[in-house]
Amino acid sequence: AGKLSCTEVYDKLQELGMSLQDIKTSSKCALAAIMKGYIDITVGYASLDMVVYEFHGGTGCYHQFEVTLRQALKQPDNPGPSGWKPGLYCGQAYSSRRRRRRR
Repeated sequence: AGKLSCTEVYDKLQELGMSLQDIKTSSKCALAAIMKGYIDITVGYASLDMVVYEFHGGTGCYHQFEVTLRQALKQPDNPGPSGWKPGLYCGQAYSSRRRRRRR
């Protein structure tokens, strides 16, 4: 995949079903990744629900997580300490930790 202009990215995301308002409030990091070709939305099977990143959990969690384009576009641009909001966590690992604390 080659590099795309901002206009091309907006057009492609609108073709995938996003409104212009949703695109304007999307993660600038994810939009930049699309522009630079790290996330390829020009392929025929592209959709908002396509998996763009996979990873395994850590610290007591060994599940595999899949991040979709839709999720990546909704992530905050600055998830640093002051604005950190967990966007993805393992519900099973979280529940087992809570049960252990109650004992």
